[in-house]
Amino acid sequence: MTSIRLLKINYKTNIKGYKDTYPVYSPLNTDPSPTMQNRVRQVSSYLPDNTLFFIDTAELTPKDFNNSSEMVLNKLMDDDLFESLLKKKFDENKKKHFGKFIPTSVQDAEDLQIIHHNIIVILNLLFQQRQVFYLNNRPFTIKNYIWNPMVYNTQNNIQFNGVPFNIHEIFVVLTLDERRPDQISDVEYKKSDCFNKKEVIKQNFNRVFGDGNYTVKTPKAVSAITRAPSMLPNPGSVNNPVPPTVPLRRSPIGYVPIYNMPGQIPAVQTAGSRTRRHRKGAKRNRTINRYRG
Repeated sequence: MTSIRLLKINYKTNIKGYKDTYPVYSPLNTDPSPTMQNRVRQVSSYLPDNTLFFIDTAELTPKDFNNSSEMVLNKLMDDDLFESLLKKKFDENKKKHFGKFIPTSVQDAEDLQIIHHNIIVILNLLFQQRQVFYLNNRPFTIKNYIWNPMVYNTQNNIQFNGVPFNIHEIFVVLTLDERRPDQISDVEYKKSDCFNKKEVIKQNFNRVFGDGNYTVKTPKAVSAITRAPSMLPNPGSVNNPVPPTVPLRRSPIGYVPIYNMPGQIPAVQTAGSRTRRHRKGAKRNRTINRYRG
């Protein structure tokens, strides 16, 4: 019986408490809604905990998932949708070979880096920049991620409810920010990109000219409370504070508003202003009487 392929993602972040260990990624890290919680319970009858279906002998593309992290989870968790994806790849193979299906062996897939390519496609959608990632139901913004392909495990013939599975286990490092995506500048996103590219270059250089054991550095640890959902748009949250009550300011003495603005306190009339108007009026009357005169 052919083993079904699965993907297991372990992650650590720059948030204190999640920097030194590798918890296992769960779909609830992307979507902790009651709907997703119910779906996770449903798929637990045929899918091992915190794993996703995976294809390792046919190339995936972002279009297979409509460039959406939500569709990644839908197709790689639901057995019917995953079967439809397998059939699509089967038909693509036949079309490529003029109507004849020619399977690709796992060894050929490794030589062609199909496994590496498919993991990148999935990671780029699940952990794309500006995506929200939840730690203990607290939302953070993903600034970037690094996957070290040198730290990679494969577990073959793992039995779950009598069904054999082959599990591809990987480890990623996430750079998170407690601010909302729109509160982070493009410059900050660019700096995070540069940091990651620098680490990837070091990793590749060490693989070719060194011992291949270079450990990817993580950004500086950030302290953040992982209980309060600060980025949620509710009044009183950290990034959405209740605006302070601003008292109405009395208009300056002697100021006469041109427009009667809503909420404006009428100007105070002083004795001096009345006296000046009386003098101007008297002078105007004397001038008019002189011309009449």
